[in-house]
Amino acid sequence: MLVLKILGILVGITVIYTLIQKLNKKCIEKFYIPLYSRGMSIGYLISGIFLLFGLNSFRYALQEKSNILNAQILMGIGALIAIFYVIIGYYRTNILYGTIGTGINLATLVFFILMEGYLFIIYVIFNIILFNSVKPIYVIHR
Repeated sequence: MLVLKILGILVGITVIYTLIQKLNKKCIEKFYIPLYSRGMSIGYLISGIFLLFGLNSFRYALQEKSNILNAQILMGIGALIAIFYVIIGYYRTNILYGTIGTGINLATLVFFILMEGYLFIIYVIFNIILFNSVKPIYVIHR
């Protein structure tokens, strides 16, 4: 059963990676800007770190019946960073590409955060691979 879970995760990562690469290619052809760039990758990664630590802190505070304000602040900062990059995605492209890119980015972020720490490490590795595979684009004539 564990092998099937690992294979499922690897297939999911491969599908998401392929979708992002195709979406980037279409955005480069149409808008001359990749939707999923190094900056967005790092931004979603930082957002995910804040959300994961906030979620874990929130769960711990509920178990200990202590103050949950710090956890809420961490999750709020993570959500604000994610919303900022969603707005950037819509600003760079049109509504269709912005929605597809946002859906892919937020779905992977939420999935890996809810699956806890081990899968979040896979998300970090996935982001490192993605932003190392994205090449800068130089538009000379527009």
